[in-house]
Amino acid sequence: MEHQFQILFDKMKFEMQKQTVELKESITNSIMEKMDEKLKPILAENKDLQIKLLNLEREVEYLKRDKKHNNIILFKLNEKKNLPQV
Repeated sequence: MEHQFQILFDKMKFEMQKQTVELKESITNSIMEKMDEKLKPILAENKDLQIKLLNLEREVEYLKRDKKHNNIILFKLNEKKNLPQV
């Protein structure tokens, strides 16, 4: 009789462990799905911001080059400190 109880106890223990594993997997999957749902808009916004940043960096580089392009350097030109006022 005691042997039968032990077998029954072992079966119950095995089933409980099996259910525990299934429950853990179910909870983990549920949490991961919710996290993915919340992360999707953040990832999309991050991608948009990266594109905007890249465009702004290109624009800054263009403006820097354009600013330098309009500079004129004159060599050996005498500068007069006191110019007459007109």
